[in-house]
Formats: sequence, C-alpha cells, structure tokens
Amino acid sequence: MGEALINAQILRLAEEKDANRPDKCRNCRNFKMLSATKGECRINPPQLDLIQDGPQSFRRITNFPLTEPSDWCGQHKPNVEEQQ
Repeated sequence: MGEALINAQILRLAEEKDANRPDKCRNCRNFKMLSATKGECRINPPQLDLIQDGPQSFRRITNFPLTEPSDWCGQHKPNVEEQQ
C-alpha cells in the first residue's frame, strides 16, 4: 500500500508540472486545431498511409500526426500571433 501511494503522489506531481507547461501544442505555430480536443502537428511533412480497399487494392493517403492541444514535445515553436 505504501509503494502504491508514493507512485500515485509522484504521478500527481508530474501531472501538475505538465499542466503548467507553456510549450503545449495549442501554443505552437505548427499546430492546426481541428476541434476542441484534437489537432494536427505540422512540424514535419505528412506521413504516408496505405489503406486496403480490396484483396489486392490499396490507396495512398497522407496524414499529419494527431495530437491533443494539451500535449507537448521537444520541438515546440511559439505561436508568433499569440506573442503580439
């Protein structure tokens, strides 16, 4: 029980620290909001996906990675519009 309580406290502290990060996707110039809960990260080119249409038929589509506005990464670029 003691170890579980300590792990829960560590997780809670980490979540609180993340909640206050200024470098979240919603504040990044490479983030395109799609809805209130998701958006696209456009820091890199879109990724190629193959969709199988039939037994021997495929089509190609491209997608940017989906992220939540509250996510963050090490490549954050501040949104210039928000700084002004």
